[in-house]
Amino acid sequence: MNSRFFLPALLLFILTFSTYAFPQQKEKQDVIDVNLTKCLDRKENQTTAGMCTCTYNALQEWDKKLNASYKSLLPKLNASAKASLVSAQRQWVLFKEKEISLIDATYGKAEGSMWQVVRANKVLSLTKQRTLELESLLQTLPQL
Repeated sequence: MNSRFFLPALLLFILTFSTYAFPQQKEKQDVIDVNLTKCLDRKENQTTAGMCTCTYNALQEWDKKLNASYKSLLPKLNASAKASLVSAQRQWVLFKEKEISLIDATYGKAEGSMWQVVRANKVLSLTKQRTLELESLLQTLPQL
């Protein structure tokens, strides 16, 4: 068989098979994301300022949720795990600050107001991802 055609055919087969064999479960959207979408869908928020306001409001909500998850997690851990979590969270805060500096140094220099929205989404994504990681740990903890 000609290898030029074999690899693409194999990849197509794998992608097709995996779609049917392992159907994607529809992920339940968090209420923060639902509210963000509703905010962004409002006509008055379809400007750069409106999109940024919606996104930064959602960021504040994710930050509150992150702090609540962190505070809920601490008392459920033994001393060693608690120390690890505190250390990891401090390191994550430093990482987030450095990542935001990088975002500002790159997207902040780009021309066009759309980059303000991109920046807002990237900062939101950092906080949301960490929150989901802490929530996952919190949900998994009773099973450990």
